[in-house]
Amino acid sequence: MPQNNMNLDNVINQSEKWVNTSGDLVDGIQISTDKRTRVAAALFHLSMEHHGSIHVLITKKHYGSAFALLRPQFEAFVRGAWFQNCASDEHLIEYMNNSEPPKINKLISEIEATPNYVENTLKEMKKNAWSSLCGYTHGGFSQVINRTTATEVSNDYSSENIVNLINQSSSITLLTLAAIAALIDNEQFANNAILEYDEIFCEN
Repeated sequence: MPQNNMNLDNVINQSEKWVNTSGDLVDGIQISTDKRTRVAAALFHLSMEHHGSIHVLITKKHYGSAFALLRPQFEAFVRGAWFQNCASDEHLIEYMNNSEPPKINKLISEIEATPNYVENTLKEMKKNAWSSLCGYTHGGFSQVINRTTATEVSNDYSSENIVNLINQSSSITLLTLAAIAALIDNEQFANNAILEYDEIFCEN
């Protein structure tokens, strides 16, 4: 896992490397043209786009907007994994006709019942962060408390929280790349992603 005790500028530099590296990894990959694969791939692509946007917003010091994107990033990944591994053909057709998939708890439970996922990994991620993620996305008190001081309204997000945001977003992208590897049936792709991630975040 990434280290949380580093200088914010250093972590932002790591984040930039990971955004660029993860983008390079998926650039030009070929996927099947069936509907299930295209839906899953599109959601994984969206999740990675949110990751890149989080990084850009942090560099612009738009911290509230960056925090607001972490829940959509996680949800896009979870939905992609569910359509990849669990959704029935009927669910797929309904979704493509603009119907919502099941709630996230059901999606996670079904994903973790498949061989590709370790049980409780996604459940724990959601359990530990979901309340704050919802608050950041929907203008909860977590957004208010981080932009007010005794005398003014301004960005007052701690470096520690921003580092945690970068690390969480980067970890979701690693999960997304692993899912893409399964989607294209390429284990080496997953291994390359892990090696790149470890080199950026875990060996400094």
